Amino acid sequence: MAHPPSPPPRRAGAVPALVALLALAALPGAARGAEASGRAAAAPSQARLLAGRDAQGHPVAGLEIRLAPGFITYWRDPGDAGVPPTFSFTGSTNLRSATLLYPAPRRLDEAGAVAFGYTGAVTFPVLVTPVDPKQPVALAVAFDYAVCHDICLPAHADLRVSLDGKPSEAADAVAAALASVPRPSALGGPGTPAVAGLVPGADGGFSVTATGAGAGSALFVEAPEGWAYEVGTARQAGAETVFPVKRVERPAGADRLPGPLTVTLVAPSGAVEVPVTLDAAGNAP
Repeated sequence: MAHPPSPPPRRAGAVPALVALLALAALPGAARGAEASGRAAAAPSQARLLAGRDAQGHPVAGLEIRLAPGFITYWRDPGDAGVPPTFSFTGSTNLRSATLLYPAPRRLDEAGAVAFGYTGAVTFPVLVTPVDPKQPVALAVAFDYAVCHDICLPAHADLRVSLDGKPSEAADAVAAALASVPRPSALGGPGTPAVAGLVPGADGGFSVTATGAGAGSALFVEAPEGWAYEVGTARQAGAETVFPVKRVERPAGADRLPGPLTVTLVAPSGAVEVPVTLDAAGNAP
């Protein structure tokens, strides 16, 4: 179930949305200057850019969204409902490249559908490479996202911040955002949690075995366009957690995935992201 890109013509939820906007307006604004942009209010949410750096001192921005109570926004794969956010860095100066990272998502119930995303607040780290490392980057972000409760509302923010890689008051928030991003790994790779293995099943499905996961864990499977997989209820098998995965969509006549799946495991102990390539029989190499 996909939400429309603009609010549907219904009044239900209009009063809660207005109350949420007023509540967000009462939040303290961000200090303007090099460390954070001003807050941009959009739908029942506020957005701002934070200035920080990574452990090596390289400049990193944090795109923070604060949501009103009861509202959600979406991951890059929104699940059964919603739309993913979009970003543009046009208008930045001294910027060679910018890469936005996604914190680990949650499975969220949305009127009976399962959405993948965030509640409360989320900060997306933005890795920045300057043209001239000796000069600050003036980062500009045009950001479109959806904010949903009883109805789904489009939101837009235009934000700017100066990044020079120096210590800032927002550094801890940006560091926490970096730590919330699933670490890249491989099938059977080390660490906790880990995606330990994959066993093919019927009709193009398979099961994923995880270690260091346990109760409260969630698995997300992203597929190339035209393909879709659904993760069932996990079960415990000793120290391992097993997630059944069903193929629910594929292009007509297609019998082989055109590219790898991305499997993201989110557990209380952390999160990990693993690319998985399947052969025609559903086996992983």
